Amino acid sequence: MSTTETPATDDPTGVDFVSLQVSDLEKSRAFYCDTLGLPAAPTSPPGAQLIASRPVFMALRTDITPEPGTAGRGVTLWIAVDDVDALYKAVAESGAETEAEPADGPFGRMFTVADPDGYRLTLHNAA
Repeated sequence: MSTTETPATDDPTGVDFVSLQVSDLEKSRAFYCDTLGLPAAPTSPPGAQLIASRPVFMALRTDITPEPGTAGRGVTLWIAVDDVDALYKAVAESGAETEAEPADGPFGRMFTVADPDGYRLTLHNAA
């Protein structure tokens, strides 16, 4: 289907939830909520931490992969933020390792950091 066609009603419409399997739920909750400032949902099911991010909710959940220790491989999440430079400073001060300082790119100002399981996060503001 070309990008100009209207999708049929049963076609996928886009990502509406993200779930990451993590090796240490509390460490990951601290990274996403305390370091990055994403809001924790008021309640979460056992073995998970829901994140009330916009426009897509996400969940951190205990690593349930068939091969423990494989969480974080092969994924980069892009997260929109209001002030990339201020968040970069806070992330760097937290001790998290970033790939480089913020730079202007095709999708706005951005930088990339890895979470405790190695998931790459590109934090960016609108171009």
